[in-house]
Formats: sequence, C-alpha cells, structure tokens
Amino acid sequence: MSAEPANAAAEPHIEKRITVVNKLGLHARAAAKLVKLAARFDSAIKLAGAGSSGVKTADAKSIMDVMMLAATQGSELKLVVRGGDAPSAADAICRMFAERFGEGE
Repeated sequence: MSAEPANAAAEPHIEKRITVVNKLGLHARAAAKLVKLAARFDSAIKLAGAGSSGVKTADAKSIMDVMMLAATQGSELKLVVRGGDAPSAADAICRMFAERFGEGE
C-alpha cells in the first residue's frame, strides 16, 4: 500500500530536460534569478544534473542547492515540477533558461 496522499495523483507533475546555454553557466547571478523565479510558485521545483560524484538534485528555491549543481554551459538538467501551478512554473523556468537568464550570451 502506498503512503502517498490521496490527492497526489491529481497533482500536476511535469518533467523536462533543459540545457544550460548561457556562456557562464548557472553562476551566482543566474542562480539567484532562478531561485527568485522559483519562489513565486507554490509547486515543488527540483533540478537534477550529473556531477563528478553522481547525480545531484537541487531544490530550485534554495540558492545553495542550485549553486552546488555547478552547472556549466552545455550541462543538461532534469527539471521536475510537482504542484497545482506546475505547468506555469515549468514554462517560466524553461523560458528563463532559453533566454540565457537575460545575459544575452
């Protein structure tokens, strides 16, 4: 028997692959922008990426977690969003990555 809440199945769950395309990667300023955006949503937002010691998972609402991903340009991350506003959260985060965090490169 599952320990999940009865409403968990009805809660939107989105998984997407995103690539860090900006020249400086997910550095401090980009990470801060991501955390600020993620904080606007109620959904749980996680990022996972491969590191030298295996897969690292980060809470996108935690600056320390995001920085510990050490995602450089070209890194592929898995975005997992779970919650009532998951579709709009996933769209906004994917758009931020695609727009290079507003850095132009």
